[in-house]
Amino acid sequence: MNLKRQIILLIAGILIIPLVSIGIVFTILMSNETAEGLAFEYRHDSHLIQGWLDGERSADFPTIKTDQDIFIELDGRLVFSSIEGLEPAQMAQILADHDVLSSLYRVANGEYRIYHLYPAQSWQIATNNSKFALLVPTTLILFIASMAGWILRSMHLKVRQLVTTTQTIARGDLSQNPTFEGKDEFYLLGESLESMRQQLKNDQDNRTRLLMGISHDLKTPLASIIGYVQAIQDGLAKTDATRAKYIDIIAVKSELLDSRIRALIEFVKLETSQWQVNKKNQDLNAYIETWFAELSNDIEVSGRFSALSNGLPSNLALNFDSELLRRGLDNLVSNAIKYSPLESTVYLAIHLVSHNGDPEVQLQVKNTGMPYSTGQQKSLFQAFYRADNGRNKDGMGLGLTVVEKVAQLHGGRAHYQYLDEQHVFSLTLACLTPPATIF
Repeated sequence: MNLKRQIILLIAGILIIPLVSIGIVFTILMSNETAEGLAFEYRHDSHLIQGWLDGERSADFPTIKTDQDIFIELDGRLVFSSIEGLEPAQMAQILADHDVLSSLYRVANGEYRIYHLYPAQSWQIATNNSKFALLVPTTLILFIASMAGWILRSMHLKVRQLVTTTQTIARGDLSQNPTFEGKDEFYLLGESLESMRQQLKNDQDNRTRLLMGISHDLKTPLASIIGYVQAIQDGLAKTDATRAKYIDIIAVKSELLDSRIRALIEFVKLETSQWQVNKKNQDLNAYIETWFAELSNDIEVSGRFSALSNGLPSNLALNFDSELLRRGLDNLVSNAIKYSPLESTVYLAIHLVSHNGDPEVQLQVKNTGMPYSTGQQKSLFQAFYRADNGRNKDGMGLGLTVVEKVAQLHGGRAHYQYLDEQHVFSLTLACLTPPATIF
């Protein structure tokens, strides 16, 4: 039961049950007038009869005016009856068919017993109604009190669990995995806290992996540079050729270190939103044609071929950051060159797609190669991940992470799939042009 229903039920119980109790008690009290009337008549008639007995002290009774059936016995003999023609032999059956209130009254000439007859069970019903008048409201009050206690206790326990969970997260302890029960608003809030905890833990793990990746990727070329410099200082390079060789290696490692530092700075800027995104409404076709003309030379120099398939309409304008998009595309092509065999073709395909009814531009870079394992596919866009697991190669494993960030900054996504023995990396960009003018 959700929180709203619990509160409505609690308020309804507090308001309605007292009203119901009052109604029931009022009805019962109205019915109790019968019992009060019976008791009043009993006392009134007994008082009159006893007063008459004190005054007359005779067995010759006058007619007593009463609305009840009354018998009077004197020492076991019937001396008066308000029922005309009543025979003594009939008394036993009549007494069995009625509720009887009797009183014993002693006088000088004997003992009189006065019997007041009522319809069967009328006195008992009236008496039970009086008990019921107390039992019903008491039961209802206990019920609403129990229900209110259960609801308030349930709310208290859930609030206390939420407080404990938030305090644990605030202390930085993200190892706890709280379990929230039910389907109410407290459960939804607890699930949101759990999602936040998992996200914070993932961020913490990513930060740890980031620091480890930085230390490994910067330490390797730096250690190599220090080693060759130390060798030159120690005189281990005894010939000019050896010294020249060591210096060339130092230069190469320095360039690698510089490229990794620049890549790291670029990544940190994108991750911390320090990159100033400068989107402009531009002709995407012209941009892609210019970029591909420049990049195709680099692809051919690497010993591979290039091909472009442009399925965009000629009048398509897109709001994008040209420099940021170039970084994403360059990283995709660089990755394709690195992991494709010589004399293979790197394909670039661009076309319009629809996502949740909204148009998007999808840019795909394809290259042949051996398929990745399921574990590798899940980690491709993670920072510092390399499919070849090598630390001595160019790059820091940030290229695809930057691609994903570029897509996100343009309202799109980065995606990988392996189709027809080809690696297919996709970068989608949200399209501002209405679908009717595109398709």
